[in-house]
Amino acid sequence: MTKKPTRARNQEKTGPVITKCVVDSEKKWADSTIFDDVFMTLCERMPELLIPLINEAFGTDYSEDEKIIKLRDEHHLQRNKIITDAYVGIRDLTYHIECQSNDDDVMVIRMFEYDTVIAIESRKLIDGVIEIDYPRSCVVYLKGKDVDKHRVILRVRFPDGFVYDYKPKVLEVESYELDELFKKHLLMLLPFYLIRYEKIIKRDDTEDPEFQILIQETGSLTERLTELRGENRNELYVNLAGYIKRIIEYLCRRSENVRERMAKSMGGKILELPSDILKAEGRREGETIGETKGETKALAGLVQDGIIDAKTAAKRMGVSVKKFKEMAAAQSFIL
Repeated sequence: MTKKPTRARNQEKTGPVITKCVVDSEKKWADSTIFDDVFMTLCERMPELLIPLINEAFGTDYSEDEKIIKLRDEHHLQRNKIITDAYVGIRDLTYHIECQSNDDDVMVIRMFEYDTVIAIESRKLIDGVIEIDYPRSCVVYLKGKDVDKHRVILRVRFPDGFVYDYKPKVLEVESYELDELFKKHLLMLLPFYLIRYEKIIKRDDTEDPEFQILIQETGSLTERLTELRGENRNELYVNLAGYIKRIIEYLCRRSENVRERMAKSMGGKILELPSDILKAEGRREGETIGETKGETKALAGLVQDGIIDAKTAAKRMGVSVKKFKEMAAAQSFIL
């Protein structure tokens, strides 16, 4: 979650300012942008992955095929336009999920602000009384395990003496081992799993004993991920593999040796072309039409997410760029 700088006072006012979260430096802005982008895209493309995450955070027991309604993620606060990472409805309840990649002492304040805006916008007038319902909220921390920083309580004191402790639920990716993520079906957190080794990657020392742990974990993640293909979940595999690759490339952007070793540990499996994956499965199942649609949808999603360009996607499909865009449009993708 990131917050873009506001306009200077003398700058022309042309529209609402878009707010995501406060950043302290260029590095934090870069981290927040790439991690937020992947998290929000997962929410947009595969909202069903939010269900196990919601079950984990709130102790619910929704089935994975539960109907999930994506609610409006743009909300207005004075001149600011707030964009939430995920705001969804399940049955008669609403849930607000934000991801956070940096320690932030005021995160709980921003969550309260976001939830208040959401509640006011969805107000109801019943028998002359305006009612507002706050969503159930959770922050997913991608880095660190800091109970004191991540579980700060916001205490609200009302004029009549009533006191309410606002405390959104908290999930910390680093609190989960790989097996636990798969056991609890928290597949949405897989792309962020290797962030915990960021400091090791930055050392750029392939002889470091801790580096061997990173290589083992990378291999284990790849192995477990490829099991999804055996469960006929190829589209899910393609998308998760693409996002994991994107984050690995970001983490290793200044460590070529580490990137090469991690790629070798993956054995090429996670870097396999989406078209190769889907064509192979299509041949086994003899579902040529379904294969082409699934291939187009997966590749179009990767193009929209900036992982590959339309020219590369078209080449993998064996068609022209124009034809690929037409095929993508038929799958509701505007490229």
